[in-house]
Amino acid sequence: MTLRQYFRYILCLIGFNTRGEPVSLSMKTNTVSNHRDIILTCTVGGIKTIDIKTMRQWSMGDDDELLCYNGRINNIKKYAEKVFPTNEFSLTIFNVTESDLNVVYQCRYGFDAASKLIETDEPQIFCKQDESVELEDLKKDKANAKSAFTKTRHTLLHILDEDSPARKLI
Repeated sequence: MTLRQYFRYILCLIGFNTRGEPVSLSMKTNTVSNHRDIILTCTVGGIKTIDIKTMRQWSMGDDDELLCYNGRINNIKKYAEKVFPTNEFSLTIFNVTESDLNVVYQCRYGFDAASKLIETDEPQIFCKQDESVELEDLKKDKANAKSAFTKTRHTLLHILDEDSPARKLI
C-alpha cells in the first residue's frame, strides 16, 4: 500500500473525509448479508437541498472506479442512486458479495468528498444467506474485530508518523 492509501485508510478509520470538508458518508444498513442490499448515504453540510446542477459522483477502490456520475449508473443491475429532497443522496448496492466489501467507497458533491471503508470487521456482520448465527459467537467476533481494528489503527498511525514525523495530530 502506498502512503496515500494508508493516509486515506486512516482518515476513513477515524471518521474524517479525505479533504476535511463538510461532506460525510454513512452506511444506513446495519447488517451486511450475502445477496442483500446495502445503502450508502452522502450528507452535505451547509446546504438545505441537493442542487442537481452540482456534480455528484460515487466511486470505489484505490483506483476510484466510477460507479455513478450525476445519476448515470455504470452498472444498473448492481447500483442505484437516489437524491433526497434534503441535503442527502444515496447509493444502493444490490446483491452484495464479498468482492463489494473491504473497499473504500467515496461520494463527491462538487469539490467536496467523503470516504468510507466498508468491511466485514466493522460492527456490521457478513454472513451467508440462511446461516444461523449465535449471539455469543457474534459478541466474540465483535470483540475480536474491535481488537484487530485497534491494532491495525495503531500500526497505521505509527507508519504515518515514521513517514511524516512533523505532521499535526489529526
